[in-house]
Amino acid sequence: MARVVDLTGENVTRKNRKERNYGTKTDLSSTTVERGNTHWAEGSNVNIDGFLGVAGTQRVTGLLDVTGTLNSSGVTNLSGVNNLSGVNHLTGPTDVAGNFEIISGGQFKAGDSLIYPDGSAKFGALGIASDGTMQAGLFELRPDGSADFGTFGIDSDGTLHVQNDLNVESGGRLIAGETTIEPTGKATFGDVIIDPVSPRMIQSPSGWLTANGVDSIGLSSSSTSSVNLNGSYADLNYAGTSRVVARAGAIDLSAPKVWVTGQLEVASTARFVGNVVMPGLPTTGSPGNVFVQGDGFLYKSTSASRFKLDQQAMDLPATLLDIPIKDWLDAGQVERGEAVYRIPGVIAEDVYAAGGHAFNTFTPEGDLEGVMYDRLAMARTELLHQRVKAIEKLLMI
Repeated sequence: MARVVDLTGENVTRKNRKERNYGTKTDLSSTTVERGNTHWAEGSNVNIDGFLGVAGTQRVTGLLDVTGTLNSSGVTNLSGVNNLSGVNHLTGPTDVAGNFEIISGGQFKAGDSLIYPDGSAKFGALGIASDGTMQAGLFELRPDGSADFGTFGIDSDGTLHVQNDLNVESGGRLIAGETTIEPTGKATFGDVIIDPVSPRMIQSPSGWLTANGVDSIGLSSSSTSSVNLNGSYADLNYAGTSRVVARAGAIDLSAPKVWVTGQLEVASTARFVGNVVMPGLPTTGSPGNVFVQGDGFLYKSTSASRFKLDQQAMDLPATLLDIPIKDWLDAGQVERGEAVYRIPGVIAEDVYAAGGHAFNTFTPEGDLEGVMYDRLAMARTELLHQRVKAIEKLLMI
């Protein structure tokens, strides 16, 4: 151990007794101050060219200015306000109690973490821009609440979109190109619209599909045709001019013309309320054998005995020979504007008045309608035959 030198004794030349500061010069290689204080007066400098070791507590009141490198190992406690400038390397765990502030355009770095003076920062793959935008790879979150997750994005109003082709708005509306799906279920696919709450459930420029309640559906073109199906009927309508309605027990057909290019077969009764026109019928020399009944039914006229029951001789009134022959204009031809000509024959009322009601025809309601000419002629022929026989008998021929 070096020799102890007493710097406070009378042996030291005093300088400026009234001053608080003392100074001395020594060429000692080692100096120990025991249980005392060393005060360096104002304007003094302490230069240490070697190593400064402090065992215990080193207290600096005022400003400690270190030029060069200050290495501190172990535990370093800094209290109060600490200003660090230049390049500072902190290794090991660092605890900061209170505010930590980087001023004068400084940059904070800790491992892969960087904090820049403008407030931006990087924490490995995560970056924060000065405006608050966060970004990591394909992920980006902006201060207005919008975000991108690769090809998937969220706008600030809540709209979702995928590669700018699929958007889901905040109200639940979905848009993908020309496709739109509303929260109500209505969907638009270009020119095609599907709307479950509309009578026109499916719409397109060429027509629409309708749904009018339970067990009811319809299909309509844009301007001409429609098909309606429900629990009461099936209706096919073309422009209101041609229509087929199938209902329980009947099919209604309404059209200006019905063309049948093949064979028409009717298994039951065919009823024609209007006119029946068959201009293309082939001709024949055979006698007529069709009878039109008053209710419109057609029957094949027969004469064989096997078709007749309870055959009896008929009493013929001689007045049948008094039925006058007349001619007339046909009322139907006149009403239809057809070419008219006078028609010869007998009148049904004259036949009935002459006692020939058996040779008249009647409607289902019993109204007098026509005359069975062939049978009336046979009856008149039979009456003439009887008279010829009577004359021959009188003349003894």
